[in-house]
Amino acid sequence: MACHNLDALFWALKIGEAKHFTVECLRTTGGSKEMYPQSNIVRYEVPARAGMGPVKVHVYDNAGLRPEIMKDAEKKYEVKFGEDTLFVGDKGLFRTGGTCGNLGFLPEDRRTEIPEPPRVLPRAHGGPIEDLFYAIKNGGVPCSNFPDAAAPLTSFALAGHLAQFAGVGRKVEWDVEKMKCTNLPEVNRYVRRDYRPGWEV
Repeated sequence: MACHNLDALFWALKIGEAKHFTVECLRTTGGSKEMYPQSNIVRYEVPARAGMGPVKVHVYDNAGLRPEIMKDAEKKYEVKFGEDTLFVGDKGLFRTGGTCGNLGFLPEDRRTEIPEPPRVLPRAHGGPIEDLFYAIKNGGVPCSNFPDAAAPLTSFALAGHLAQFAGVGRKVEWDVEKMKCTNLPEVNRYVRRDYRPGWEV
């Protein structure tokens, strides 16, 4: 679900503009050669980019791992978080619901303080499949096209797995353009596979 739940912050905070970032696994349990580790907490640290300051992104595998700020916000604002993303800023809190299906300020009455922003991003024509068909029929580009949207977002999400493989407390320094870890070369084996001669991709 990472791509669905990281999507809003990836676009809104222009994460795709970063040329490098670090990602670190703060907690994990279990895992083996046959099974991914469970109950992970992963922290991304993204430097300043595109006129925006640095940002930290924390990802929690399940509700039992949520930070105190989310638990406090649930009590204070009488809300119940599911697969929500909570944006914590200098001026308050903003949330997007699971898979970014809804959004809002906390407290909700703060929405009147900020005018609705202009609609500058392209709008999808239905769901992902319908939008793709629309683009094919009308000669356009789907909102979630591979080179500009889906691939960079997926790469960002999968970097969290590299941090899990690296182990707790080991920061993975990720070069976005080269698609490689620059400080822990052993994790790069998870990025690309070695193909048999004649079967290279």
